[in-house]
Amino acid sequence: MSERDLEAGQRWNEEISGKLRDTHFGVICLTRENLAAPWLLFEAGALAKSIETARVVPVLLGVRKSDLTFPLAQFQAVDADEQGLRSLAAAVNGALGADRLQAPTLDNLFKALWPGVSAAIASIPTQPTGGRVHRTDRELLEELVEGLHQIRRSVTPQSSDSEVRHSGRDDWEGFYLQGVTLANKRGGRAVDVAAARAYSNAIALAPAELPGNIRSRLYSYRGAMFKRLMRLEEAQQDLTLARRWASEPREVDDATYNLACVLAMGSSPRDALPLIECLVHHDPTWVSIVNSKREYFGKLIEDPEFKHLMTVPRPL
Repeated sequence: MSERDLEAGQRWNEEISGKLRDTHFGVICLTRENLAAPWLLFEAGALAKSIETARVVPVLLGVRKSDLTFPLAQFQAVDADEQGLRSLAAAVNGALGADRLQAPTLDNLFKALWPGVSAAIASIPTQPTGGRVHRTDRELLEELVEGLHQIRRSVTPQSSDSEVRHSGRDDWEGFYLQGVTLANKRGGRAVDVAAARAYSNAIALAPAELPGNIRSRLYSYRGAMFKRLMRLEEAQQDLTLARRWASEPREVDDATYNLACVLAMGSSPRDALPLIECLVHHDPTWVSIVNSKREYFGKLIEDPEFKHLMTVPRPL
């Protein structure tokens, strides 16, 4: 805080700039009221100068990603919801290096703290909807071009030796987070290929003692990317392994659902029926999810057993 940390007579802008240069992680909370605040943009720009070492995450409260302009638009923003703040916690944890928590520990802490955080966010007064920043066509075009450049850089093949030297033996989590970020973009084939490559790097660098449930997640996520890319045989191999290693309900359901999608799109779509039955028996809400995914389960629409699974109520 400037009232406590700056001595009388100091040039405050130089002092703040110096502190920002030494900062390696920044969290910027954005609302409609501060979206174009000059000093917020100043601090974001200062952090951007050290982008090779620093990570900056805008957290969106009542703001859409399409509302962001540069310098904020160059950073991967997250929404102030459970999924977004979970990914933020993982990113901050990953930046701690040797002091970071193990993934299961972080996950348990987040689950324990989330109800309080959620309630605090819900108590924030609703901001007025007026005063939205309207972006010009030129600004949108410039952002699109910059985004294309970033995608091109992210999918440019790199030397595997240099990647390992840069990432280090224990940097599998960094590649994992990169894969999650790219997968959530849903930016088309090039981005999906980059996400699959990031997950492959994470799998290659993961330690042998990695807990089975975490290993299941890595293979499940890569299998899901192969599914998007319609590389069904590779997807089936990854997801079969993911189901074998999964021990927690989240990982079991994720691998089972994605494997059911892959089988349903293949040459023997009825092979997916036992997996669909497992899902809906475990949780009836899977009925609406499966019903909505015609791109995956379209071959089963007229199958009597599939219709039965999609219509008969299941016990909780």
